[in-house]
Amino acid sequence: MKPIALKKSSRESRVVRCPIETTNWVEAVSPFFAQKNNPPHTGRGPFEKEKGSGKGKLRGRGVFSLMNVLSTIRAKKGFIISWVIGLSIFSSNIHSQTPSYPIGPGDILQVSTYAGGEKQEDFTAEVSHAGTMPSPLIGTIEVGGLTPFEVAAKMTERLARDFFVNPQVLVSVKEYGRKIYVLGEVKKPGAFSIQEGLTTLNACILAGGFTEYARLSRVKVTRMENGKQKLIEIDLFKVQEGKQEDLILQAGDRIYVPQQWF
Repeated sequence: MKPIALKKSSRESRVVRCPIETTNWVEAVSPFFAQKNNPPHTGRGPFEKEKGSGKGKLRGRGVFSLMNVLSTIRAKKGFIISWVIGLSIFSSNIHSQTPSYPIGPGDILQVSTYAGGEKQEDFTAEVSHAGTMPSPLIGTIEVGGLTPFEVAAKMTERLARDFFVNPQVLVSVKEYGRKIYVLGEVKKPGAFSIQEGLTTLNACILAGGFTEYARLSRVKVTRMENGKQKLIEIDLFKVQEGKQEDLILQAGDRIYVPQQWF
């Protein structure tokens, strides 16, 4: 590389080394702009090897081109957004639904509908005494006795048939309408909303806990099955010690904690 001598002037006199001549500057940088506007790879990713280039040898052009990566992301932007939304919906289904709970009168349901990567509907509805629920698009739908998962499947079928392409419906119980009753030696006896997995001991805790006169070894649960009354006795002392399984309650169960006699 030859040094370029500048003529002396009144201000300065110096010698500089120029990597390329000024006349060739446009030719030197033009491949870069051509690569930026027209990425050389087609059908392969920016970090893939070129065919016939030998083992371990990466493609010579555009291997670490930021523009190639960004253009790929832009091209796949819609797919990525849809995939993220779908994943969040799947995660929400796992954590928020109560799949084994049979829906009944008085329950308030939270319903969200997604289609085309966007939320289309989001509403709450109360289940009537007839076991039906209103829906803005579908109208009245029968949900009594179904689980949230089954309601979601039923709504998905109706929405896919008449309104959306590949809709996804999320249904969860926002508030439980049916009750269980805790009586006897508890601090706050009364009626409480049934929840999925609610047990006898937990229901007594909801009722403020036991009084000092409570006889935990003889707690009774009254339940209606097939139109007949069934009496279940449970020892909550053993439940607390882990020696007996707690009883999972059903809507309408009545818990009675007796008083102990000295």
